[in-house]
Amino acid sequence: MSLAKFSIDRPVFVLMFYLAIVLLGIVSFSQLSVDLLPSISYPRLSVVTQYPGVAPEEVEALVTIPLETSVSRIPGLRQVESISKEGYSFISIEFSWGTNMDFALLHTRERLDSAKDSLPEGCDKPVIIALDPQSQPIMTLALTGEQKLLDLKELAEELIKPRLEQVEGLAEVEITGGVEREIQVEIDPEKLASYGLKIEEVGNKISAFNFSLHGGNIRKGKFVYSLRVAGEFQQVKEIENIPVKFTSDGGVILLRHIGEVIDTIKEREGVTRLNGQESIGLLVRKEYGANTVEVSSKAREVIDQIRQENPDINLAVISEQAGYIREAINTTIEEIIEGAILAFLTLLLFLQQWKSPLIIDTVIPISI
Repeated sequence: MSLAKFSIDRPVFVLMFYLAIVLLGIVSFSQLSVDLLPSISYPRLSVVTQYPGVAPEEVEALVTIPLETSVSRIPGLRQVESISKEGYSFISIEFSWGTNMDFALLHTRERLDSAKDSLPEGCDKPVIIALDPQSQPIMTLALTGEQKLLDLKELAEELIKPRLEQVEGLAEVEITGGVEREIQVEIDPEKLASYGLKIEEVGNKISAFNFSLHGGNIRKGKFVYSLRVAGEFQQVKEIENIPVKFTSDGGVILLRHIGEVIDTIKEREGVTRLNGQESIGLLVRKEYGANTVEVSSKAREVIDQIRQENPDINLAVISEQAGYIREAINTTIEEIIEGAILAFLTLLLFLQQWKSPLIIDTVIPISI
């Protein structure tokens, strides 16, 4: 029995079959992940290691070369490049195309863990960064207002960032720009020497007093309460009154006797501006596989709520991937509709009847 005869003899079955295919296509289309860029696994990893205050030559000799030697035995490795700067070591590891990057990342982490014991004291732990197009921010925000930059940054860290990270499908929010509070302790070298102290001893005393301890547990009926001895500093005066040495005659040398505690701003490494005005930047990243358009829509709802609750701030959306995606989708739909109309008119012109062109025009999207 031919397919044409089977379809003519059983029209209801054929109709239900194609309706099921159309329904399945609609459901599958609604669950598709929509992204600006395709999911591509680049065979490249970057290793960044910080060694603050050290010259490039020492960074290369003490950090870069040992790490290069360690990662040079990873399977599938194609090329290793490195750059040593003041306080930083950058190593770019390139693998052959087709390498399983999950295993490559695992091997690289194992090699770096085995090499970290050979790194000098004061060197930070190496950080592995994978090159992933989907790790790019899907939305960039700028926060401005009449408040000080320090207050705006605290608002971004304590309110905006947690609220946005609660959105389903949103991975993290990175805050850039602004200023950070820093407590500086300036020691007078002459006073330090006159009391017979070393700078390491003063640093150890400050660390020892700025420490919280676990005080055990207390059981009361069905409940268990945890005790915590809070020893962290709450005010600058507490730091000034730290005892750094006890004299033989029972006297106490406090930190303020040998130095000064200054509540200031940390040295800035970058500035974020919006229309010439300093602002706080927020980079919004989504989870892997999440729908960019849906996540952006939910994030915008939260942003509108924050604006209503805080009318004295300006939280502006600077860029958004969802806009480009919507524009591309709308353009594609328009071209499909125009193509279908042109195909129908072309067939109508040559066949001189409307039934066959209509059938063909209906079958084309089902076939796709």
